[in-house]
Amino acid sequence: MAGFQRARPAWRCPPGSTAFEPINLFGSNIAKYFSNSIREDGLLAICLHGIVFAEGSAGTVQEVFMDAAQNHYTTFDHRSPMAFLGRERYEPSKGFGVYPTLLAEASDYADLLMLSDSPDEVAAFIRRSAPGAA
Repeated sequence: MAGFQRARPAWRCPPGSTAFEPINLFGSNIAKYFSNSIREDGLLAICLHGIVFAEGSAGTVQEVFMDAAQNHYTTFDHRSPMAFLGRERYEPSKGFGVYPTLLAEASDYADLLMLSDSPDEVAAFIRRSAPGAA
């Protein structure tokens, strides 16, 4: 254990309204938000290294547009990568066609968007796009 850094606190912030969303088992502290949109906005704001969007439902769609708005307006003095895992879900001919729409609107940050079916490609993109990685 000598080679490990001292652990930092990890917060669990389950939503107050959705019983189906699992709680992070590794949290050292817990907080409760009763407004899911405030919770999501805060979580997206602190994800400097990026977000991976996999197949989801209405909550995932909400998070995509919230993160896109934060990037578009540079709401928190930074922009963060958005990786979409699953072409079938995010291409217009097959599912929820948000990816081409985001690319069309993201002239200043298109390099922070990617779509892939490969978890390895998504992980590499997130590592390459991390703050200070260049």
